[in-house]
Formats: sequence, C-alpha cells, structure tokens
Amino acid sequence: MRLRDLALAAALLPLLAGAARAEDAAVVEGRALLKEHNCNGNCHQSHSADNEALSLYTREDRKARDRAALERFVRQCVASVGVMAFPDDMANMSAALNADFYKYK
Repeated sequence: MRLRDLALAAALLPLLAGAARAEDAAVVEGRALLKEHNCNGNCHQSHSADNEALSLYTREDRKARDRAALERFVRQCVASVGVMAFPDDMANMSAALNADFYKYK
C-alpha cells in the first residue's frame, strides 16, 4: 500500500465508525419504540388464519424481500394500528427489526 492509500483509509475510518454508531443508535431506539408500542407479534397473531404470528411474516405474498420492503411494511403496520410515530421513529423500528430478524444490507 502506498502512503496516500493509508492516509485515505485512516481518514475514512472515523467516518465509517461514526456511521456504525449511528446505525447502532437507531437500532437501540427502534427496539425501545417497538417495546413501548407493545409490538410483539400479537397483532399479527390475531389477524392470521392459523393463530400463528409467524405465518403472516413467512407467507410468500407478504414476505419482505429487501430493506425498502421492510420499511414499507413497518409504515403500513404503524398506520393500521394508529400508532403516532414520526418517520424517523419508523425508520428506527425498521432498523431494529432488520438487525434482529431480517439481516438485509
């Protein structure tokens, strides 16, 4: 590696670390919001034909296939239950669900 490449890597490292900390903060905030709004799958369970919350998450026609779809599902869910949440709150909830379950990039 050249000295210039090392200098560039050293300059970018704090920025990348800061982005990771911001993502971690969003996940922590999202988990707190999910808990605060009692989002534990019970609503999904009550709407499923077989009384299993996971059956709604795993149906082929409903399964989120990427991060954008997951964010749309979170917005739909928030609207259908009538929870008052700001767009940033919904993004944080989506980040928490992604970190804990979906693992989309």
